[in-house]
Amino acid sequence: MTSSLLSIITADLDNHEHCCAIIDLINEYRCDPMGGEIGLIDGDDWLKLIDGLKSHPTSLVFLLKIDDTIAGMAVCFTGYSTFKMKKLLNIHDFILYKKFRNKGYGSWFMKKIAEKVFKLGYCKITLEVRADNITAKKTYLKSGFSPCEPPMEFWVCNL
Repeated sequence: MTSSLLSIITADLDNHEHCCAIIDLINEYRCDPMGGEIGLIDGDDWLKLIDGLKSHPTSLVFLLKIDDTIAGMAVCFTGYSTFKMKKLLNIHDFILYKKFRNKGYGSWFMKKIAEKVFKLGYCKITLEVRADNITAKKTYLKSGFSPCEPPMEFWVCNL
C-alpha cells in the first residue's frame, strides 16, 4: 500500500457522486468473473438500484476513498443476532476497482468497517464468498475473518 490518504465514508444516497460510484462499482462487479459476468445494469435500472437501497430500512453503504477517488464500496445490511441480542452487519457486496486490488486496500477497508460498526455496538460481521474466490478469501483472512465454526452453508430459494 502506498502512502495515499485513505478514508472510509458512509455513502449519501442523495449525493450524485456517491450514487454514480455505487453504480460503476456494481457494474465492475457484475462484469467480473466472480460476479458471474452478467453484464452492465441495463437502461434506467440504476435508478431502481439506488431507490431500492434508499428504501431498504437497514441498508448501509460504505465507500473507500483513496486520496480524492472513490476506489471501493461495501453494500451492507443490518441484521440482529438473537443469541447475542445485538445488531450484526452483513456485507452483501464488497468491491474495489481492479486497479486498486492486491495492494492492501481491501484489508484496510474491511478492518475500518469492523472498527466502525464495533463502536456502534454491533456484535459481528457476516459475509458470503464464492468457494473459488481465492483472492477475496485472502483479503478476508487478513482482515480477521474466518470460516464460521461450526461450518455453515449458504442456501438459496430463488423466487
